[in-house]
Amino acid sequence: MRLTDTPASLQTLAYILSSALVSLFVQVIVFAIMAGYFAAVDHLHIPADRLLKMGCFFVLGAMTATLLNALIVQFIHSSTTFSRLSAIIGAAAGFAVATYMPYGGLTSHAQSLVKLVPNSYEAIALRDLFLQGQLPSNGKSELLSYLGAQIKIHGYLLSRRDCLYLLLGVTIILTIIVITVATVTDRNR
Repeated sequence: MRLTDTPASLQTLAYILSSALVSLFVQVIVFAIMAGYFAAVDHLHIPADRLLKMGCFFVLGAMTATLLNALIVQFIHSSTTFSRLSAIIGAAAGFAVATYMPYGGLTSHAQSLVKLVPNSYEAIALRDLFLQGQLPSNGKSELLSYLGAQIKIHGYLLSRRDCLYLLLGVTIILTIIVITVATVTDRNR
């Protein structure tokens, strides 16, 4: 694409869209495999009415993660730095969205850090959708909070809609920032 006279902002947007599509595709494949596994082994089925909601979070999560990575990558100019940083980010991402350890098992400082990572809101909403109707009513609220399917920010319990709006807002802001950085970088070259 650099051999053409396509502006840097459009090149960056093309890279982002293709990367987000790959990310979305991987999420859908992993979801299909795990849904099949849970259906076969545990006889748990996800109702069809939740699939569209999950799809929305898959798309927004893929875009947000891709944009965040694109912003970071724009400032990396060597393959060595990229490989080292991607290993660190990959390991940190599992903790950042409370995948490696339940949200309730994290310290309060770590929980605060989780709330700063945009894709943790995708994870929260998806956990809420997966667990909806699956838990006994006795102690349900505490268990949802411990698992990270519900979190509070300054005493306000976030809903799935709140998570959706947060992801959408972050996606829009990151899109503007990434395109602006790409345009400025292109002008400086």
